[in-house]
Amino acid sequence: MQRALGVLARRRYPGAGGEVSRWTVRRGGVPDEAEAIVLLSIEELGVNELRETFHRWVRTLALPVRDGVLGEPLAHAPARTLRGARETHDPEDRERAGEILEDAGPGLREWLRGYKVALTERLRRRLESDGEAARRREDERYRQRQGEVSALIEQSTMARLVREIGQLAHRRRQGQLFDESERLAEIERSIEEKEEELGRRRHHYEEIREQLQRERTRILERLLPARFALAGSPQVFPVAVEVRLPECGP
Repeated sequence: MQRALGVLARRRYPGAGGEVSRWTVRRGGVPDEAEAIVLLSIEELGVNELRETFHRWVRTLALPVRDGVLGEPLAHAPARTLRGARETHDPEDRERAGEILEDAGPGLREWLRGYKVALTERLRRRLESDGEAARRREDERYRQRQGEVSALIEQSTMARLVREIGQLAHRRRQGQLFDESERLAEIERSIEEKEEELGRRRHHYEEIREQLQRERTRILERLLPARFALAGSPQVFPVAVEVRLPECGP
């Protein structure tokens, strides 16, 4: 079953070889002055420059046919309102549906081309808006992280070590009055160790700060522009077509 579904999915796309199509004929509600409705189910596929699929949608559009000419799509309606039509296997109905599709074919292809252009513009505007919002969020987040690192340097570890070094220096000065050479040497070593620790930690936090800056540059200048940029134009694939004829009279 998985293999069969995979083959069907591949063959739905043009250029894959052995394309398949599906169209049905039903009888149901049709607007006044329309001889039929073409219910066209399409799949929209949009990919960004990172080759990520960010838009994938299947929708059904109802296009009325009047005097063999395809009209503009009817207003969107929930899928459940499209149900209820009965499938017909009457050869005359199928022949009539085939004639309608043949007459409406050029208009349908032209409409799909226009729909693809409009979809491209719509997705680009949406990507531009979402990309700007994403850049603001990321920039604010990295600013907060930089502030946290700076606060950590200034308020916690560094301040405590500096205070401890100052206390040890004060004790050293007091010890000189009593000539406690061994104690002074110990305090001196402790001061040197803490100064080394202070230097190591300062260097470590500076590395973190630089790493945050590099990551901010990577995200804001390389990743997000590619993520919110449309690669080429979106694809619009017809999935299924239903020709809905009016109900027969009593």
